[in-house]
Amino acid sequence: SALLVLLFDLALEPFAFRVKRLWLWLPTTLPLTWQGAPIINFIAWGFITALILLFITPVLIVKKPRSKSGPELHSLCLWLGAVVLCATGCASRGFWAAMIVDTLIGIGAAIFAIRGAMW
Repeated sequence: SALLVLLFDLALEPFAFRVKRLWLWLPTTLPLTWQGAPIINFIAWGFITALILLFITPVLIVKKPRSKSGPELHSLCLWLGAVVLCATGCASRGFWAAMIVDTLIGIGAAIFAIRGAMW
């Protein structure tokens, strides 16, 4: 889950920062950035997500058996829709590196989710 949050943030940052101008990143002491977003942003997202999951996961675990009705892919469709929106926005402004990364993130996540649902 923390990896999916990091991947989504990788897709979101170029769209929100460079395409929509929703926020402004100021230069930091670390020279490494992704499409203008400092690397510390992604480290913070990963750390906070892992910390939240550490405490909330025991509450979210299903404690009774579910019926076998087949895989539920609604959340995958929503997640992919958001990533496709980011990729489309980046492509419309000519940010091809971000669009390619967004596309690869979406394809990779879909493959792993569908493969996992079939097990």
